[in-house]
Amino acid sequence: MSGPQKNITFPPRPRPQWSLYRPPAKPLCEKYAGQTQQQEYAAEMTKNDKNSTKFTWPPAIKAYLVLIAIMVILAGLQAILPLEINQGQQMSWVVIVGAALLGLVGLVLTPKAGFPEMWGANLSPKQWLWLPFGVGAALGVIMVLLDLIRPLGTDIQTKFPDSLIVFLLAGLVEEIIIHLFLTTLLVWLISGVILRNRFQEQIFWLVAVGVGVLYWLLQISAIRSYFPEKFSMVLALQLLFVIGTTITLGAYFFRKRGFLAAVSLRYGFYLVWHIMWGGGIGLVRYFL
Repeated sequence: MSGPQKNITFPPRPRPQWSLYRPPAKPLCEKYAGQTQQQEYAAEMTKNDKNSTKFTWPPAIKAYLVLIAIMVILAGLQAILPLEINQGQQMSWVVIVGAALLGLVGLVLTPKAGFPEMWGANLSPKQWLWLPFGVGAALGVIMVLLDLIRPLGTDIQTKFPDSLIVFLLAGLVEEIIIHLFLTTLLVWLISGVILRNRFQEQIFWLVAVGVGVLYWLLQISAIRSYFPEKFSMVLALQLLFVIGTTITLGAYFFRKRGFLAAVSLRYGFYLVWHIMWGGGIGLVRYFL
């Protein structure tokens, strides 16, 4: 007699594997899952490749071209309008074109000489625009106070609104030649080429002061040529203090905050000294 039978259980039979393919849990790209979407994806990638190879102007070149456009417009207004311009203030087209070309050379050399191109990186407009403008305006106030103590007269000034066009143009042209080209070239040539990238900061300060003295000498020479009766040693020292400081500080702001900071300082100085004060007394003279 056999004993009680035991219940025997078998493991479940696996389901037949009809295919080795297993779809992923989620589509790799839900946006382009179908054939039409894949075609759109390919077209979009082709468009992106074309945009990546498309030439774009660097921001520094764009900013410089805007400055050149402003300079050409001001020079055209100076040539067309019947302005009362003193001797030595007329800007010829040869000077305008020459300054534009020299500025391009300086723009290429700015990174090699350790200068920011147009404005300092990670700086707000207050730092590279309004602060140097305020410093230039303060220097203009100092020049006005010195003129009240020892008047230069109205002969060397240009009346408003002619002074607006004349000195906006002169300031931009001079900044391009003196700072963007000459200062950059000398720093790169002496420190980068002759001294093989050594003592760049020390060379910069020597160049900044030297260019300030050179500009002062040019101003003194112009006064002695066109207004010899106005020249005196007191005036020479006065101009050395104010103008030499303005040019040197312009080089400093160019070094630390970009070329537009130097232009802003020059315009702040010109706005107070030449346009408002000089143009103002010229305007009074015109109506009287």
